[in-house]
Order: sequence, then C-alpha cells, then structure tokens
Amino acid sequence: MHSRNKPNTRRFLCSPNAVEGRPRLRHLLLMARRDNGKQKFLCGHDERHWFVCAVPGNSVTNIVNAMEALQPTEVRAAVNQKVKRTKNRLRRRNEAFVRQGEWFFVPAPELVVNPKLVLRNEPISRRYGKPHMCQLLYRCGAILFMSVVASLMD
Repeated sequence: MHSRNKPNTRRFLCSPNAVEGRPRLRHLLLMARRDNGKQKFLCGHDERHWFVCAVPGNSVTNIVNAMEALQPTEVRAAVNQKVKRTKNRLRRRNEAFVRQGEWFFVPAPELVVNPKLVLRNEPISRRYGKPHMCQLLYRCGAILFMSVVASLMD
C-alpha cells in the first residue's frame, strides 16, 4: 500500500483526561493532550441533548470556570453587575439573562426601537443546526434584540 493511500491518523491521536465530573449536573470537563498542546472540552447533557464544546482559555480548572468561560463578555459583565447570589450565576434564567442553548438574552429596557423594524417569527442561528424562532426580533448589526410581546403591543 502506498503512503498516499494511508489515512493520516497522527493528527487525531490525543490523550484525554477527565479534569472534573459532576454526575448530578451531568457534566464532565475533559482535557485532550496532543503534540501541539492541550484543549479542554465541556461535555454534558443540557435540557434534551448531549453536547460537547471547546472551552476557550488556559486558566479553566473546573466545570464552573468552563461554564463561565463560555459566556460572552457582555453577559459576564451583566452577571457581575446584577446577580447577587453565586448559585444563580449559571442558571438558565437569572436577573442578568435568559439562556437557551448557546444563546444569551440580556434585558435592554433602555433600548428604543421603531416598531416598523421589528421582525416577526424570525429564525436565528449561528451557522449549522436547527434555528431558534423568535416571536419578535430587532436586528442591529451582529447584535439581536428580543422584546417582550406586551411592550410592543401596548
């Protein structure tokens, strides 16, 4: 067999290690070591599905750090400002945001929107997968604003 017909398996070889596991949360922080360094992954079961996501940064040492590292900077700032109880910082819904999967919805009560620019039943997605449907949506560049139905209907 010629070398050009052999699959290049070298790039897939890694040594995985469990950094932390939390069975009650159904989460596992996994570190994969390869020749060119290491990468951490948060694995788990969210509402209905299993997921795996790469965790940014090198300072992540546990599942809580990993979950916080996956929050966008704006969300972390809102959490630091509004959420008082530590146990509420990573919930799906708290004083700072509502989370659905990888989407974080942060209240913006000061936002003034022209009702004619509000889109109805609009899909949102990052790239792949099934999009989420928003009943009401206002797009401003890369930032999306959702509004409570009652506030636009008044």
